[in-house]
Amino acid sequence: MSKLNLAAAVIVLTGVAVAAVPSWRNQKDKARLAESARAHFADAEAACTAHDFVGCTAHLEFGQTFALGAMDADLLEALLAKFDYARALGLASSAGLPSNELRPLAEAARRRLSKRSDPESRQAAAAIDVCLLRSTGADSAARSRGEKAISDGDDSVWLQWQLGSLALTDRRPQDAIVAFGRVTKAMADFAPALHRTGVALLADDRRDEGIAMLQRAAVASSEPEIHMDLARTLLAGEKFAEAQAPLEAVLRANRRSVEAMRLLAMTHYHLKGFDKAAELYQSAWSIESDPRTLLSAAISQQSAGKNDAALATLGNLNSALGAVPEIGFLKARVLADLGRTAEAREAFVAYLQIAENNPEEATRVKAARAALKP
Repeated sequence: MSKLNLAAAVIVLTGVAVAAVPSWRNQKDKARLAESARAHFADAEAACTAHDFVGCTAHLEFGQTFALGAMDADLLEALLAKFDYARALGLASSAGLPSNELRPLAEAARRRLSKRSDPESRQAAAAIDVCLLRSTGADSAARSRGEKAISDGDDSVWLQWQLGSLALTDRRPQDAIVAFGRVTKAMADFAPALHRTGVALLADDRRDEGIAMLQRAAVASSEPEIHMDLARTLLAGEKFAEAQAPLEAVLRANRRSVEAMRLLAMTHYHLKGFDKAAELYQSAWSIESDPRTLLSAAISQQSAGKNDAALATLGNLNSALGAVPEIGFLKARVLADLGRTAEAREAFVAYLQIAENNPEEATRVKAARAALKP
């Protein structure tokens, strides 16, 4: 394996697209996913041959995501034969295959490696061992195997990736930063390493550096997980305007991402874009009918001064009053804003009957009682 291909193989060995797998798995046409995966892997191979490293990494990332979604055993076998076996093993482990299915692939890879004596094969063996040990939950043994490989002079980027990922799992962010730093030194625009470096920096309470690293990762990749992590971090710092771009990137990749819709709606609400917030909350509710999502749409409509629309929206939530008492409180407030005083009083009374002994509703209960005073 050439040094270029060895570096590129990191992408499949890492399992970086695991977070994107559920949305792909839910699609019915898995044959199409497998076909797309094969096409991307073929394009990656051609790009590597042409020394187009950027193109190679991009196609490997996309190919891996499609292949994980397909969960096609024949595809894994094809990768084992056509591509480097270490890539196929990495793909299998990152897909979350049970150890009894992963073990034969690992054993096949080790048998092939045992017939080689070149340094790259030795490095591949170390990385595969660490990856396999991690996949079976033997993190302590994986760490020992990796440290021994490094002491023996193996400092390959894909071994550093495995050790960095292990350090994150073990809550050793400083060790993770060092390991991922060695990966990004070799591959400056390798988005998964930039992403996890950002996560490690955040875990080490280096917030500004972590955000900057996540932003670099987001520029280098359209992977939704990266953009979602960046958005969540920005929102935690109440940077609502800055969080919109990564959330919009997630929705470009997956128009049915309810979490991204809700978070984007929240940013618009905090930025006084109440109409847009209501629209996004309603879209999210149409995909996943969580009553709190539609309640948020009604709150946005009320904030926009559209009380009739808010009341109509709340009318779809009558069956959820017991589970979400706030619905009844908002209905009373909207009726009061519309000047329908008698109906508002009835709604406040009905709300109190449901929520009076609910500690989570204490503030609203107090307000409701105040509204009912002569």
